[in-house]
Amino acid sequence: WFEDIDYGLISYAHPLRRFVLGAYVSHLTYGKIQGYDVDGVPTAGKLEPADLSLGASFSKNLFVKEESALYAGSTLKFIREDLAVKKADAWALDLGLLYRTPLRPLDLGAVFQNMGIGSKYVAKRESLPFNFRLGSAARFLNEALTVALDYCLPRHYPSYLNFGAEYRLSDLLALRAGYQSKNDLGDGLRFGFGLGDKNFVFDYAYVFYGALKETHRFGAGLRFGKEH
Repeated sequence: WFEDIDYGLISYAHPLRRFVLGAYVSHLTYGKIQGYDVDGVPTAGKLEPADLSLGASFSKNLFVKEESALYAGSTLKFIREDLAVKKADAWALDLGLLYRTPLRPLDLGAVFQNMGIGSKYVAKRESLPFNFRLGSAARFLNEALTVALDYCLPRHYPSYLNFGAEYRLSDLLALRAGYQSKNDLGDGLRFGFGLGDKNFVFDYAYVFYGALKETHRFGAGLRFGKEH
């Protein structure tokens, strides 16, 4: 990311006959930061705060018909915030639904994120950044073009919209663009592409944050084993 901030995530999903199990680990570091004591005097050495999150996921199809289907999923998350001199832990739960409507090619989704008890530093407990999201996606041009809209209603901020589109130039290359209406820095635009087939994919995204310059995000996915 920008400045000295680094973020990484690794996840795994395993489909079984009637449901899917998954797990992930994410880690966020903020670089080295000068520490100060209660009198405002710089302390010796630099602090290296970081966040860690571990999660386990479960998803299942509630019903599948010829023209429609409904899926549900959940993720239980453990969150640790390390401020170098203090640590705090929290547990959170995400719940989501995906409905493949009979009005093809329209899909609808809803997600409740970060439901749980927040981290506690000394005597004060901070609330988790709860967020409710409604989303929709539609495919056009023989499913070469996908357009998606996402409405977010966070607990601590005004609601905002995300918009995204993907166009598949071929079976191996997809071009992507997006816009986030809530963006304190930059113009909210994002651009990227995806390379790969059904077994391997490489993703790249470019996001500009104004005075903090740009960020480059890379991802890779590998699919192996038989199909269910």
